[in-house]
Amino acid sequence: MVISVLIWVGWTILEKPDLDKISEQNGNLHGLSQVTDRVNYADLVNDEVQNSRTFLLNEAAYSVIYNDEFPYSSTKLDLRTTNEILILLNDTSSYRWGEYGTPEYCWTIIYYGNTSEPIGYTQIDPLGEVESFPYRSLMKWGMLTDKRFEELLTIINIKKTVANNRI
Repeated sequence: MVISVLIWVGWTILEKPDLDKISEQNGNLHGLSQVTDRVNYADLVNDEVQNSRTFLLNEAAYSVIYNDEFPYSSTKLDLRTTNEILILLNDTSSYRWGEYGTPEYCWTIIYYGNTSEPIGYTQIDPLGEVESFPYRSLMKWGMLTDKRFEELLTIINIKKTVANNRI
């Protein structure tokens, strides 16, 4: 029984793609954005719009969400659910300006293209901070509003009580 659990935990941890490798392999493909502040925000977002740079809209075929803490698990999300997440994350009103502290990510969503290669990711902290690759200026500093964070948790089927227990 113990060996089975160790194999399961090991397999779950090892099956998660390396985020640094995803960034390295896809950095040039996505045209990386500059980190914005309130002064340059409008100019940087306008640049993204003019150059048709979005956060993986119409690029991801599906995604997989990984629970980064025990009990380690992963769940494949279909195209509809993946698009709901991407639409939320591409909406600048989903974010608020605020201190981007030291997050403790509990969940990671890996986005896959049509060739089943990872093309990006979003890490989620239970306090509502997200870090996404490729970063877009419209994401401000990555702090979701309370309402949009709750919507994200609903989309990925994580109970708010689970997130609240981490706080």
